[in-house]
Amino acid sequence: MTMLQFGDVDPLPTPRRPLQGGEGEFQATALVEEARDHLYWLFGSRAALILVAAALLFTTMAGWASEQPGGTKKKPTAVNQRTWQLSEFVILLGWPFLVFCPDDAAVIKAAAEADFNVIMWDVGKLPLCHRYGLKLMVDHASGFGIGWDGPDPDPQDEWDWRAGEYFRKIGPLRPEMASALSEDPAIWGYWIIDEPRSEQFPEMAAYLRAFEQADSGHPAYINLLWPGGEYLENFLQVVKPQVLSYDYYQWWWGREGHFPRLEEHRRAALAEGIPLLCWVEVNANPEAAAATYGQEDTVAHLPDNAVKLRQSVYTSLAYGVEGIEWFTAGYMFDFGTSKLNACGRDVAALNAELKRLGPVLVRLRSTDVFHTPPLPAETRALPADYWVQTETPELVLGVFKDRYDDAADYLLVANKGIQEKREVVLQFRRPVALVEQLDKQSGKWRALPLTTGGESQLVKLTLAPGDGELLRVVGP
Repeated sequence: MTMLQFGDVDPLPTPRRPLQGGEGEFQATALVEEARDHLYWLFGSRAALILVAAALLFTTMAGWASEQPGGTKKKPTAVNQRTWQLSEFVILLGWPFLVFCPDDAAVIKAAAEADFNVIMWDVGKLPLCHRYGLKLMVDHASGFGIGWDGPDPDPQDEWDWRAGEYFRKIGPLRPEMASALSEDPAIWGYWIIDEPRSEQFPEMAAYLRAFEQADSGHPAYINLLWPGGEYLENFLQVVKPQVLSYDYYQWWWGREGHFPRLEEHRRAALAEGIPLLCWVEVNANPEAAAATYGQEDTVAHLPDNAVKLRQSVYTSLAYGVEGIEWFTAGYMFDFGTSKLNACGRDVAALNAELKRLGPVLVRLRSTDVFHTPPLPAETRALPADYWVQTETPELVLGVFKDRYDDAADYLLVANKGIQEKREVVLQFRRPVALVEQLDKQSGKWRALPLTTGGESQLVKLTLAPGDGELLRVVGP
């Protein structure tokens, strides 16, 4: 398997995903389905996709116009159908089928006890999600509703056999299924495709619009490769997603890419007005990136795994990320069981904190992000005239406002270092009446002592390696 390294720009699929996006087609009508087959034969796949997308647009416009009173033709706007808004911070467990535990209920129960609130699995797990209080991102066999189209599984390869059986069993996902599920309170959304290629964007756009029409209350979800640039820009312009999700595993692929990716995806999500989610690797050991499926739990658990995961999570939160997606369940459980391994226990400890922080974080809008020296590539230092200052090194400082109440400012202060704790001193250049810290164990705000230093007011806090704290700053 080929891995993308930092600096590559060709958006080809990276490894370690159960399935990569295929050459599936969205079939809106029997006419389009029949035409597609002829177009593939005549012009090849790429031209066919373009022509299919054009046909879909034509049929959608024609059908819409025919429904208007008196045949009045108004421009349809898919955006008007998007009523979904993220209301809960996402803590997602990815691909739990990779645990290959014969007791699905035990795995879902363990996920709930580990403070996940969303799980990616097939629709047959809905009753268990209801039982244990989880929401379901509906998994399926492949992108664009085409089902499993891979080769017959090798009976001598346990992973190949079990995965093949799983995907054949759950089958494809189609918009009409979303319509039937739209009122189910345990549905989070619909997984469409992972790490798509640029040429797939037009057909994905048509597919997402169909899901929005079928179920406007839940998102159709796509996860992106990390390169950004033209790939990201085209995705947003063509597909117009309801949520932006991407993966970059800094402990596998290089720390130098972590903050540039956060910078770019944060800007893009804010510009589009959509929530930003990101994937984090469960096992920070670089050897885990090449682990064989079914053997993920055998990769060594590093002594500093918990610190590294903490640094990934809290630096991402400083950038306004509204969901942490854990890659993947196979690294979290002892293979074939519902028992958390050491990596799983690290994740569960962080999830418990995210559960307390989440109700506040999901209300916040990122307004600024700054770094203290040393500055990673493509990041910004605190301006000298900014209202909050610090000389503490190796911090990332996220600044937020409440979307529904602008009476206070919020700061997410994170320690970028994974070896040393930091005694942080924040100076406020404008009058402050109260500074509170959200207790990650109780979920309650507690006041921090404010002192005076020269013309500024000061507050102090200690950050363990990789750790972060959420503060609320209230003016007089």
